[in-house]
Amino acid sequence: MWLAIILLSLYSTGCSSQPIQQTQGRRPILTATDEWERNSVQEPVVWKDRAGLYRLMYSGGWNECALGIAMSPDGVTWTKKANNPVIGQGRLGFSVACHFSTFRQDNGVLYVYFSNGVGAKRDSLWVAVSNDDGETFSMSSVTKVMEPEAPWINLANTHVMREGDDWLMFFEGMNSNHIWELGLARGTSPDKFRIETEPLRSLQVIPGEMYGGAQVAKEGDTYHMYYHASSVAGILPTDLFHATSKDLRNWTRDAEPLLVHQGGWEFDQVADAFFFDGFVYYSGCDNRLGREKTAIGRISIDQHRGK
Repeated sequence: MWLAIILLSLYSTGCSSQPIQQTQGRRPILTATDEWERNSVQEPVVWKDRAGLYRLMYSGGWNECALGIAMSPDGVTWTKKANNPVIGQGRLGFSVACHFSTFRQDNGVLYVYFSNGVGAKRDSLWVAVSNDDGETFSMSSVTKVMEPEAPWINLANTHVMREGDDWLMFFEGMNSNHIWELGLARGTSPDKFRIETEPLRSLQVIPGEMYGGAQVAKEGDTYHMYYHASSVAGILPTDLFHATSKDLRNWTRDAEPLLVHQGGWEFDQVADAFFFDGFVYYSGCDNRLGREKTAIGRISIDQHRGK
């Protein structure tokens, strides 16, 4: 499953480490309706534009993955852009664009980080820049930001955040055993990063199994990471987890998952957690052969959590 996430200003309720209680029915708010999506929408990233509208960027299309945008007045009812996809399936010169995340500046400048593959070859990371909250992108804005290097053979989901003059990227990389793991890269600009760490295996839930799709925020002197990981041996299913760190390298994971898959449209995955405006947006996935389908859900978070 493909997982990614991003935005620096994402938490309005503090950083919660308690299991999320369902206060709104767990049903999709965005499903695949357009031909290019091929029965798959996932990896939600949400922000508010300068007009106050919610915008949701998502990936779809499975192995022909591309990125689309939907808009909403309330975060529940969404209208997809007519010119989707905005990157991939030929747009901006990429046949594939997936495993994405974003970093948005207050002036509406949007950095979209994405992989140029789905894990089948030596995929690298790229960034495309929009000056109008994703309405338009130009070929001249596209830059390669990072190539895989040992122990990684592929690069995928990212989360980018800024601390002073430093740019930090949490990325998902495939190791030589074809297992996805999380690592950390650092840069001095938003368009060039260098891998800094070995896999962050203190985040691994099941030894030897995958973990990825990180979203990170800092509260005081503590970093909070939300990510998905295999909850039993065998890669699937995945659930959502929370961990903390003081130094970005050594992480302490909560004993219990934050959100657990419940079957149905979340048959074997909840993933790609994105916290924004008091809600968590996430991917629910059914990866069964012949039934492959993904959708995006949203549930609310108790306002006192993390205070």
